Amino acid sequence: MKPFTNMLVAATSITFTLAMSACKKEMAQPNIPANLAAENTLSPAASLQRAGNQVLLSKEGNKTLSYYADNRLASVDYGNGNVKKYTYSSQFALVIADQTYNGVKAQQITYFLDASGKANKMKLKGYDNNGNALFEGEYEFTYLNGKLAEQKATKGFTDTYKFLYGNDGRLKWIEFYNTNGLAKKTRYFYQDYALHPEIADKIQSNPREAWLDEYLKIFGSFSTDLVMMNDVYVYKNGNLNTLDTYQFHYQLDNGYVKKREKTKYGAIQNILETINYSYITR
Repeated sequence: MKPFTNMLVAATSITFTLAMSACKKEMAQPNIPANLAAENTLSPAASLQRAGNQVLLSKEGNKTLSYYADNRLASVDYGNGNVKKYTYSSQFALVIADQTYNGVKAQQITYFLDASGKANKMKLKGYDNNGNALFEGEYEFTYLNGKLAEQKATKGFTDTYKFLYGNDGRLKWIEFYNTNGLAKKTRYFYQDYALHPEIADKIQSNPREAWLDEYLKIFGSFSTDLVMMNDVYVYKNGNLNTLDTYQFHYQLDNGYVKKREKTKYGAIQNILETINYSYITR
């Protein structure tokens, strides 16, 4: 499964095991034309239009986000030596995320965009300390009615994610498949069991239970509301093995999440995770 929730990186070395377990989702390098390099420096055109002020997420827990002048995501510093930098090419419809650990290139992931700006393919590559390629893979994205329906490995890996939506258009299930079939399911609730009302999600980060970049807006919309609860089912040999339910509590500031607490359902005092958020307005 995708290790995108917390990336723990050893400060002393970057090994093949670390690259596979910590960030399989942040790798890849296609054959990019030489004349792409200049555009990848991203000096945004002054004529780029922006309507009014835009609120941008700047900190989420230990992670710090920075942006280019046109408000596109420039980098994410995970606060543990792990830094991901983004470059863009409108000419070739690419978004490239380069990952380093303690200044050493570790991984690269390249997203290929369709005419609507959604990712339809990604290519991944991981490197050793000497810059030699360790592994590579490819995934394809399929959309249905404008919403991400499937992410399927086509090279190097064998996993598949399926995204299912309710009649209201909000993400309801993510199913994860490996070579043995269905391995995990996550269900999303936008009200909790106490029938608290929905809370609008003004930032709309991507779901962390799938292998997607957390912050890039290239996968369409999953929901306009914050997740209040998750049910997580793990399967073995086609049978239900475990079930955990997680509940989320939010503190808001002008409608934006200021703090999120994660607990197991029925254990409100047992806080598993607390994340604070900060924003900038541009």
